[in-house]
Parts: sequence; C-alpha cells; structure tokens
Amino acid sequence: MRSLLTQKVPASLVRTVHAIVSVMHSLGLILAPILFNAVYAATVCVADSAVYFMGEGIWKIALALSLAGQRKDLVPHGPDAGPDSASVVAEMEAENMIEEIMTNVAH
Repeated sequence: MRSLLTQKVPASLVRTVHAIVSVMHSLGLILAPILFNAVYAATVCVADSAVYFMGEGIWKIALALSLAGQRKDLVPHGPDAGPDSASVVAEMEAENMIEEIMTNVAH
C-alpha cells in the first residue's frame, strides 16, 4: 500500500503521507478494540451479532472508498481524453472485479 501511495504523491509529500498512514494505523490499533468491545457490551443481550454487522459495515465503507479511488485513476477525464484501449480494458476489469466482490458479499 505504501508503494502505491508513493507513486501517487509528489516526492515532497512522501514523508508526510507515510507519517499520516502510520498514525492512522496506530490509531486504528488502539481505538478498534475499544469501539468493538463497547458495541459488543451494549448489544450482547439484545443482538449478540451486532458487532459483526458493525465490522461488516466498516469493511464495506473501506471497500467502496478504495474502489472509488481506483476508478478515478482508471477512467480518463476531460473533453480531449479519448478512450484508449488500456483504459477501457482497465475499466472493464475494475467493473468485473466490483461485480464479483458484490456477488460474494451478497452470499
């Protein structure tokens, strides 16, 4: 993931992006157990599987944001951006991947 970020960010901001990613990763490791334990404790008597639905929701949001970011990179924009064969193939592969993931999630 860091190598992908390094390719997308100007050289002057690479260290800043790596620092932000490290901070977000550390915060996730600290806050996730607290959040999941609180939700589980609050819902264990009512709906003991609510914590799993919360995890699924967070995963789906992350997936949607990731795919939205990839789609922006794959599809050419602007009036002079003609559909070259590489971008069309990449877009078709991305759409097929999205459909496959959605069918797997639905089951």
